Amino acid sequence: MARILIVDDSDSFAEFARAALAAAHEVDIAHNGREAAKLAQRCDYDLVITDIFMPEADGLETLRTMRHDLPHVPVIAMTGNDGNQPDYLRIAEKLGATRTIRKPFLPTTLNELVTVTLGEAARIRRSKTSH
Repeated sequence: MARILIVDDSDSFAEFARAALAAAHEVDIAHNGREAAKLAQRCDYDLVITDIFMPEADGLETLRTMRHDLPHVPVIAMTGNDGNQPDYLRIAEKLGATRTIRKPFLPTTLNELVTVTLGEAARIRRSKTSH
């Protein structure tokens, strides 16, 4: 069971994501990047899933903070951006997002993405400790 932090200012979306993952993982919610940074200092997360557009500290700022403070923790960036704006998911990848996903998505899609991302992170940790 992994410990996952979901960062999203939409209560309904955060609860949707928690419900999608709660059967297999322990899930916490932060409503903005500042709240996420505080939680990440107190808890040892295995994965962070962050929205890009949020008040106070947006997802790109959150991603930079996580890459600096928790470089070993994979981050999935998500947005509902419709493609008429800059490609914020590509920007998130350049800033260090492990994976990205465009909203809306199905709970099964989120679960599959989380499983793959956690599996990759575990393989990377094992390879670093075996050297």
